[in-house]
Amino acid sequence: MHELKNFNICNYLLKSNNFNLNEIVQKILELELPDNIFLKIGKIEQKKKSPNLSYIIDLEGDPYYMVGFLIGANLLQLYIKDIINRKILIIQTFEILKILRNAKMIPFCFSNFEQDQLNGCLNFLKFQSYNTDSYDFIKDFYIVNLQESSHESLIEGLFKIGIPNSDDILFRDHKLLYKLHRIGEYELILRHNQNCLQKEILLLIKRWIRKFKV
Repeated sequence: MHELKNFNICNYLLKSNNFNLNEIVQKILELELPDNIFLKIGKIEQKKKSPNLSYIIDLEGDPYYMVGFLIGANLLQLYIKDIINRKILIIQTFEILKILRNAKMIPFCFSNFEQDQLNGCLNFLKFQSYNTDSYDFIKDFYIVNLQESSHESLIEGLFKIGIPNSDDILFRDHKLLYKLHRIGEYELILRHNQNCLQKEILLLIKRWIRKFKV
């Protein structure tokens, strides 16, 4: 079922080249940013451009305290310093996803972690008696998983496409991420998150599109 869906998505992406991503990014930046959410904006140099209507989402933490988006060459990273503020981060994430969904953009990630986290976050908001009517799309929100199998690590995936070193400053050590967040080393986590996004876009371009391109 997912194979056919991925073929259709790939065909859709490859036919959608004339699209202004700057307008979408600007809509996201115009969202009101709560005081307890921190935003880092950047540009990524891409040797080969990703399809215009695709983007990568990557979450850090369980429950997550940081979310990164790579939209074309635009890097947007939001994070909280105290997990007690997770509710406002979830709402901000959902607002961004709503903008991207309305623009008919297709999300990608590596593994089912992001999908599971977002579904759990929707349930969390409902448990908090928050009105989630405008976020119910999350229940059927399809994020394309770039993994070949549920056991494949990102390092394995990169090795298969000829990238032997992930260049991650934290060596993909997720236990270290929690420690760094506790002691306030946010810049290191941001660099790790950026590395993940950049490597996942390579898997999208060099493996996923080649597999599902008609």
